[in-house]
Amino acid sequence: MVNNTTFFKYVKIALFGWGIMLCGFAIAHFTVLDFIGKAIMWIGILLGWWGVGKATQNFFRARFK
Repeated sequence: MVNNTTFFKYVKIALFGWGIMLCGFAIAHFTVLDFIGKAIMWIGILLGWWGVGKATQNFFRARFK
């Protein structure tokens, strides 16, 4: 049985990270702050994929226990 509170906590982190990525994308492409926008974008990408990885790990650990 998957612990839904932990699973959805990581899903929320992933969505939050991808939201940060979109903000960084907007900053990089629509302003002159290219380097800062790309840095924010990469932080969002890494946070998003970390959340996906932890949610997937949580799901499969509970599934095949």
